[in-house]
Amino acid sequence: MGSISQTIDAIINERKKRLIIIEDAIKKVETSESAVNAFKEAQHKLNFETLGISKEIADRIGNISFSDYDKALQMCKAELKRLKIRFSRDKINISFVGRAGQGKSLVLQKMSGLGGTVIPSAAGSDCTGAKSIITNTEGVDKPYAEITFFSEEEMVQIINKYLEDIFEDNSKNITNLDQVDDLKQVLNERNGLETAGAKKRELRKYIDHMEELRPNLRRKACRIEEENIEEYVAMYKSTDDSVKYWNYLSVKCANIHCTFPKNDAGKIILVDTIGMGSQSLGIGDSLMDTVKNDSDAVIYMQRPDPKRSHFGEEDTEISNEIVKTIREDCAKRMMFWVLNHVSSGEACNTKGIEIVEQELREANYPIARLLKVDCSSEKAVEDKLLTPVLEVISQNIDGIDEIYLNQAAEFMQTLYKEYASICEQVSATRTVGRFPEALSFTYQRYH
Repeated sequence: MGSISQTIDAIINERKKRLIIIEDAIKKVETSESAVNAFKEAQHKLNFETLGISKEIADRIGNISFSDYDKALQMCKAELKRLKIRFSRDKINISFVGRAGQGKSLVLQKMSGLGGTVIPSAAGSDCTGAKSIITNTEGVDKPYAEITFFSEEEMVQIINKYLEDIFEDNSKNITNLDQVDDLKQVLNERNGLETAGAKKRELRKYIDHMEELRPNLRRKACRIEEENIEEYVAMYKSTDDSVKYWNYLSVKCANIHCTFPKNDAGKIILVDTIGMGSQSLGIGDSLMDTVKNDSDAVIYMQRPDPKRSHFGEEDTEISNEIVKTIREDCAKRMMFWVLNHVSSGEACNTKGIEIVEQELREANYPIARLLKVDCSSEKAVEDKLLTPVLEVISQNIDGIDEIYLNQAAEFMQTLYKEYASICEQVSATRTVGRFPEALSFTYQRYH
């Protein structure tokens, strides 16, 4: 393999060749949608007397359904939009996922050169409060973050999700943030905090701190300098965990810009996801959205416990959902299982590494590669994690993109069939020529 930057450039250049295919497909889908919309409008205004046709024929035309077409259309448009974004990227996105306290943030620190005040990390516990992406940006003397916040409307939706989960219906939902203070009494009516569980405690964070969060919700984004980033992405102060932060509750994403210590790091974006196991609602959905839409490589981090090492149930559930989300054939090309190896001291997990490694191999788990890495070593992270990942991705990117293109083609085939069905139903009335020109659309193969 050449240099890291050359490898990344080659990956990006190959991917962008696919962009023209997607753009052409989008145009064809838009043509189909325009024709169908014209028919819908004319159908709505249908007057059989003006057109000189029987009421029976008019009823047949009026009863033509578009539900299957509309469903296929939305699926097709969503997939093409996703692929357009994927093929338009000029950087490689590497996402780090897994349970809390497995070493994700430690690896990100080694790759980016950032410390714990910018990328929160704590052994065995969850301290990352908001999704962060770390972008290798040339010429940045001092790291900074571009913070985007939830809007007030989005915050209302977040709070309502908690209320629906706690009360099992939407009877307690709010319509605006002015009603948040009233929720204190609503929650107290539920027989006390201890009986409603962790979700209630999470919701109380939003309720108790809404006044300090609300100013953030009223601004779309802001630039935060290095010394203040921790207050927006962490749950507590890195040097004193008794000092709690609450800004993270309002943060949609923190894009941290810095120049990586390795000169040849190239066009890389590292995505730090919130550790699974957090009691916050929506973490799983957010993780899967990141995996599906924002990832060129997925790094599943696990640090086997030296005393209770195994491929645990939680790891199985999370990783299986990831495989399902990105497809098993893609997982074999872009998902990496990293075992965080602690080689000395009380936390030494060499034996545990061997156990988990054996379990993974026996299970024939669908991953591109299993990697054992001392995540406390910058050199080990570079040589045994970053370099192998880029090598594999550079070899597999064409195959991954071809899988996604074939999937998009299947969606388009389904859409074409529904489009053709509508055309056939119109033609069967033998009155196509009696309609406005917009109704006389013909078959157009666009898959």
